[in-house]
Amino acid sequence: MASIAISRPRDRISDERLNDVFAYAASIGLNRFSLVPPGGAEYEADRSINKASYCKTAAQVISATDNKGRQRIKLPFRPLGHIVITEAEYTAGLLWFDILKAGYLFVHFVTTVDPRKRLLPALFARAVINRWGWHRIPSATVAEMAKSRRPSYQPVPGTVLMVIENLERGGTQRQLLAASSGLLGRGYDVKVFALSRLEPNIPNIEEEMVLLGIVPKFASETFELGRASMLPPPGGPLPADSVALPRRIGLRITAIAAAITRHRPAIVHCWVDIAGVAAGLAGCSVGAPRIVIQFGGMAIFERRDPNTKFLRQAYRAIWRNPSVRLLNNSRAGARDTEDWLGLQPGNVCVLYNGFTQNSVGTPDSEAVARFRTSLNIPAAALVVGTVMRFISAKDPYLWLDTAVLIARARPDVRFLICGYGVLERAIVKKIKELGLGECVVLSGPPTDVGLAYSAMDVVLLTSTVEGIPNIMIEAQAAGRPVVAPDIGGTSEAVLEGRTGVIARPRSAATLAKAVIAMLDEVDRRMRARTEGPGFVARRFGLDRMVEETLRHYGSDLGSDQT
Repeated sequence: MASIAISRPRDRISDERLNDVFAYAASIGLNRFSLVPPGGAEYEADRSINKASYCKTAAQVISATDNKGRQRIKLPFRPLGHIVITEAEYTAGLLWFDILKAGYLFVHFVTTVDPRKRLLPALFARAVINRWGWHRIPSATVAEMAKSRRPSYQPVPGTVLMVIENLERGGTQRQLLAASSGLLGRGYDVKVFALSRLEPNIPNIEEEMVLLGIVPKFASETFELGRASMLPPPGGPLPADSVALPRRIGLRITAIAAAITRHRPAIVHCWVDIAGVAAGLAGCSVGAPRIVIQFGGMAIFERRDPNTKFLRQAYRAIWRNPSVRLLNNSRAGARDTEDWLGLQPGNVCVLYNGFTQNSVGTPDSEAVARFRTSLNIPAAALVVGTVMRFISAKDPYLWLDTAVLIARARPDVRFLICGYGVLERAIVKKIKELGLGECVVLSGPPTDVGLAYSAMDVVLLTSTVEGIPNIMIEAQAAGRPVVAPDIGGTSEAVLEGRTGVIARPRSAATLAKAVIAMLDEVDRRMRARTEGPGFVARRFGLDRMVEETLRHYGSDLGSDQT
């Protein structure tokens, strides 16, 4: 009987995770399976070595994106085959449809928590049900977990546990890094707990965490392969009721509750969306003295999450707990979250991002010239650029459509895109289709963001949804003007008319017009160079952000530090 092992759509799977897959497959007697990131291949048991060894077959398994940027899979036909998935989030309906079409019947989750076998048709049906919100919400379970209770552990004064989904180098993660740095500088003890690991080739903030003196912990360290190792929190309710919740959230609640009881924080600081709900419910269920949930943008329903209905109910239940504080990094995001949850104005507080000045360097002109030369950008060329993750929320397709209009008006302009992500192949294809191959440079994720911004004359943002975009803060700190659509908190992140332009409405035509005007007027670009850094220091200073964070923590931090 054939088997398929699916990892996240990355370039490769880590050796550690691959060994976990081999061990699991051997433990249940699977003879054949395949790895499905780009370049994946089918494997079969190699009994000549030992029972946990596998070698590649000649069969091809292809993972790619369709013309709408959606992840798809092409598999060899294997009737009654088995699927092994290494990440619980890898559950999009189209992927299930592709796998079912190829004849596969069973799916095995070999995740960092609790491996298990499920029927694939049932999971596909559940994905459809969740997508349209037809599932039953366990309101009594959520209300019980979210209610106020005394701590089931003795909190350690001055200890903060940061909880986040992963340590990918995104905007939210960089804000966690900035907050951690500021708190450590004031003598607080900061712990970081991430719910999922990244594959080795994904840019992350782990090294910077270690340089701060923080060794991040992961949910995979809370569980052993094959069985959960968490014990009930002493004196408090075990969040075992989480099994009634959506599975991806229930597993996280269990892992976070274990981390809380191990670290005994005075403050549990959760970061956005799924991790926010899971950490909020876990913190409430074990009686954490203060739980801060920080949103990084507009309400989650904007992101089309299949669990949106449940998340809204859970956040409303968590908000009723007096130990909980809800934050958002923009006024627009705070009001949007209040509207989504049905709360009165003022129940979601605004906490603007904090910016560390040394995170964006100021390279000299010779370093910038060498960087441009390495990218084959003429020294005298004007450059429109960006730093982004290649995901649908950043809308790289609109960015390229805007570039086409700019190039028609200003053929001398070059375009620099520094980034990475699942849509990279689709972006490369679109660049060729639009005839931009001679003037667009894809440089990969920047190792020196200050150098990247310094090589640009105008920074362009085209996202569909944002809170306070870090790219706008960083670009202005580097003295570069920004052009962005009026979405989320972008208008709060710029000194409009002086350090940048907010284009209305959000379209390629209006964005291109704003960029071209900025390119044509040297004085406007020079004004941004002189006023941008000061504006960022005033509105997004790190000390200001840390002071406000401590006020939201309140007296529950239980430390004498000031």
